[in-house]
Amino acid sequence: MANLTLSIDEHALSRARKAAADRHTTVNALVRDYIGRLANEITPDQQAAIDRMLARSAANAGRRIGPLSTREEIHANASTAGCENATQPRPH
Repeated sequence: MANLTLSIDEHALSRARKAAADRHTTVNALVRDYIGRLANEITPDQQAAIDRMLARSAANAGRRIGPLSTREEIHANASTAGCENATQPRPH
């Protein structure tokens, strides 16, 4: 971990120490956690990409490509594809 030296107003530091004590932690841990969260925030460009992906997903929700196969068609296709066990019932 890297070290960081900060200059901070005495009053702000006093309040930060009180807040840290109330949370049973240290000012160092508060600052480290804050910077960690800040570094991991989603950028506006990333959020825009997420929004576009969600919009495309919502627009395509429920769409199917082609008609649904019947049970018989599924089993017939599996048999012709070399899946010998496809039409056999499972043992109990």
